[in-house]
Amino acid sequence: MPTRAQVLGSEATVRAHVERARTMGVLPYFEAAARRHGLPLDVLIGLASHESNMGAALDASGKGDGGNAWGLMQIDQRYHRPFTSTHSPFDHQAVIEYGAALLADYRRQLAGNLTHAISAYNAGVGGVRAALAAGRPADAPTTPYKAYGVGFAEIVLHRAALARPLLAVAVAPATAAPPAGAAFTPFFSSSSDPANERFASDSATRSCGRRGPARLGTTEPRSRSSVSV
Repeated sequence: MPTRAQVLGSEATVRAHVERARTMGVLPYFEAAARRHGLPLDVLIGLASHESNMGAALDASGKGDGGNAWGLMQIDQRYHRPFTSTHSPFDHQAVIEYGAALLADYRRQLAGNLTHAISAYNAGVGGVRAALAAGRPADAPTTPYKAYGVGFAEIVLHRAALARPLLAVAVAPATAAPPAGAAFTPFFSSSSDPANERFASDSATRSCGRRGPARLGTTEPRSRSSVSV
């Protein structure tokens, strides 16, 4: 069994993931999605670090979870066919936007609490609400918490903290415009048609699969994953 430190991820691991994002040219996409949805850039980086090792854990087709999950943020084709049927796993801009929109929607549903939203990215809004109602931590229903006693949000926020000083050097100021050709129309607004599909992701290297959500605005569990180390 991995140690707690291995589950959380080291500074060297996160540094390698930030450098990978830089060399892949995807940092502007993360930055644009963070601005668009009012999310911390480092949290999105921490999420991609944990989900797919910033793409290093994906197969040659850009997929993980036995071919079911798309790209850096691991969008699950079993629950998000309208997206995965029209986007390549290598459409990094679209995949990053999709995952960021999901996280922002969870935050909205959970009274603006970003930490709880990160837990919900793994366990679903319903799972987080049930845990809190029972007096348990929001991370209690997440897969890594069950497997290792280290919660999903704890891992993501740990990696985000490690990424923060690196991103101050690696990316342009937040006020900078996205690069040419980076203009992007969001896939959905939380105020849009509630029949729109919600978003999900899955890990490329996790031993446990995840459940995808049903519809935007519902509280059904979305996902489960174990941990990449």
